[in-house]
Amino acid sequence: MLLSFAACTGNVNNNTPLLWITQLESTSAGETQADQPSFHPQVTPDGRYIVFASDATNLLNISPTPTARQIYRKDLITRKIILISEKFGGGYCTQTSDYPSISDDGRYVGFQSNAVENELMEIFTDSNFEGAAPGIPHPDIFLRDVLLQKTYLISNMYQSTTTGAGIAGEGSENPMISGDGQYVVFESMAKGLTEYPVSNTTVRHLFCRDISNLETPIEPDVVDSQETLGTDGDRDSQNAYISQTGNFIVFESKATNLMTDPADPPGPSLTSEHKDILLWNKGDKSNIRLMSPIRYLEPGSSLLRYDPTDADCLNPSVSDDGWVVFESSSNQMDFRTVASPPVSQIYLMKWDSDNRPEDPGSGKYDEIISVGTGNIPGMYGDSTSPVISPNGRYVTFLSKASNLSGLATGTYQQVFCRDRTDGVTTLISQPTEGSIEANNHQQDPYVTDLGTVVFSSDAWNLV
Repeated sequence: MLLSFAACTGNVNNNTPLLWITQLESTSAGETQADQPSFHPQVTPDGRYIVFASDATNLLNISPTPTARQIYRKDLITRKIILISEKFGGGYCTQTSDYPSISDDGRYVGFQSNAVENELMEIFTDSNFEGAAPGIPHPDIFLRDVLLQKTYLISNMYQSTTTGAGIAGEGSENPMISGDGQYVVFESMAKGLTEYPVSNTTVRHLFCRDISNLETPIEPDVVDSQETLGTDGDRDSQNAYISQTGNFIVFESKATNLMTDPADPPGPSLTSEHKDILLWNKGDKSNIRLMSPIRYLEPGSSLLRYDPTDADCLNPSVSDDGWVVFESSSNQMDFRTVASPPVSQIYLMKWDSDNRPEDPGSGKYDEIISVGTGNIPGMYGDSTSPVISPNGRYVTFLSKASNLSGLATGTYQQVFCRDRTDGVTTLISQPTEGSIEANNHQQDPYVTDLGTVVFSSDAWNLV
């Protein structure tokens, strides 16, 4: 798998973008291609730094060579590449590290790692190690300060900076850092992260840690909790995405107890049948909002209700001003997407100041992102994995739909970018010279305010 890089800057156009570059970035400083797959890229807003996970053994000249997946940061101007998952004292971590996330200035990189005791840090107690030696390590969340060349523990026991939370088998996973470098959100089943334990100890919860002072542990917020009701989620919550400013966190959940049933607007009442998309506002922790509802008139009245959908809603992303995108194969979201069998589409949602979904007539509610010419939704293939840019203009996503671009055949999963300002969907996974689609599948798209898209690819015709 190659890590590829595409830039669409300015007025993205389906046929002739102002700037189109596709280039390989999973290379050493000497531009030697990685000898093993690379995954999960993320790039800073200015396009200066990119982070990614890789199984490669030849990206750095460090001996001995790595035996597990590592995290790297690359300067796209100087071409310098550095090791993020570095052992204390130097060298590669001996256990798998994955899912990197980088702050806007490139200084901080959050990631998960199965690192054992005293490996990434001078002092680290790995409390969730399972079984007798050699045993089974489980992931913890770490943060690398590139400037200070120091790694900190984020998923720590309450009031400790060196002991990981949880007991044997309880891991913490999928971190994401806010662009301003102040917060890290992650999911965990680990006990001991907060002063008072969560009430539902057998489900996956979401935590948001303030990292403004890394030398002094700060108790994280429990994201999947309802302050008004005094409870935390009764079913798994996961796959959290934090906005660039850290104001919003959007996530998947099957919890049934995080929503009240307000009189205005009526509903919703959550069930555990399908995953819903919920929004947590750091400035209003008592009000978790459903971002994936269907709307219908209450029988016998003109009252508009909002209820959960008839299918899972997955892979949410949120902009700085609260635009939320997600995928769903529901046939109830929009009459244009009814299909048999149903295919996943990308939807966009925002709440207005009255705490209700924007009126459909305003064009701000239930907007379908996975559309091609004529705003026709993707056909004959799922659209998945959306990411919205912090300014809300661009949405990148994966799709096997064959009608989103004249170059897309539906044979392979391709990367697209929707410019919401110009109303144009562009095929991103094509070589610099254009004219053909990638000849294998793509994964892990991510987009910046400039329309720069990074993704990983199995294709060999992009560069």
